[in-house]
Amino acid sequence: STPTSPERIRMIEFKNTDQWDLQEMAQTFNKKGFVLGGKLLSDASIDLLNEKIEKYLAVQKAKNAEDVSVMGNDKNSVILQMCNVWYGVDEIAEILRSSEFDAILKGLFGNDTYRLYHDQLQFKPERIGGVNCWHQDVEFWPFREPYTEVTAWLALDDVDERNGCMRMVPGSHQWGAATDYLRALTHYLPLEESYNGNHIDVESCIVPKGHVHFHHNLAWHGSGPNFSEKPRRALAFHIVKGKFFHEPKYGYKLDLSLHEEIKGDHFPVIGTSFSSWSSRLEKAQSDQ
Repeated sequence: STPTSPERIRMIEFKNTDQWDLQEMAQTFNKKGFVLGGKLLSDASIDLLNEKIEKYLAVQKAKNAEDVSVMGNDKNSVILQMCNVWYGVDEIAEILRSSEFDAILKGLFGNDTYRLYHDQLQFKPERIGGVNCWHQDVEFWPFREPYTEVTAWLALDDVDERNGCMRMVPGSHQWGAATDYLRALTHYLPLEESYNGNHIDVESCIVPKGHVHFHHNLAWHGSGPNFSEKPRRALAFHIVKGKFFHEPKYGYKLDLSLHEEIKGDHFPVIGTSFSSWSSRLEKAQSDQ
């Protein structure tokens, strides 16, 4: 039978991550609120991820799973989303439990413990991929402040302006929470020239296939439509540093008590041995 323990043969190939200039990347991140990392995974590994994700997505759709959602009310302008894909795709869990990914986080954001809050598949289909309006990730994180959180955004295709890349506002992570302002915007582009005396610039974040892009929870970002002939797929890993505690805001909450520490198997520690939920299920069934 296929081994299902965390010690199984790794299928994911990392690309010279020990040669990244993490100090320079950290300086850029602190200044702008985001930074493009190097190539995290080989093309063959990304192709394998896409294959496994597509199969898992098909199974979930067949079950009418509630965790597969479509953003947008127009069938000609959609974004497909799914959270916690690592539950069913062990190759994603391999990334999370790897020493390579853990070392990158420690090098960028300090020597601490990092947990996954959840991952998120973000899929803009070719020709009908929709707009993701301006927002800060902080509004979706039901945690008590202060805390450090970051999103690591892994491109599963070459992503540029033609197929709906992210755009970010440099320095906006230093302007505090702006959820009400961003929610009130009626269009994607152009933005106003300033916010609370801060000049607004917009930078396109072009991310090649297999590369990873990091952004701060307060960095303003959105993404345009995909009218191209190729899909725009990505995995976003939402990661929290140190201890963090449940404190819902903006209606987003977990099935936990107020101020309860968020830990346990559903929020695995990056760089440690754990199995995907599908692997655990397979093992439990084989043990019966």
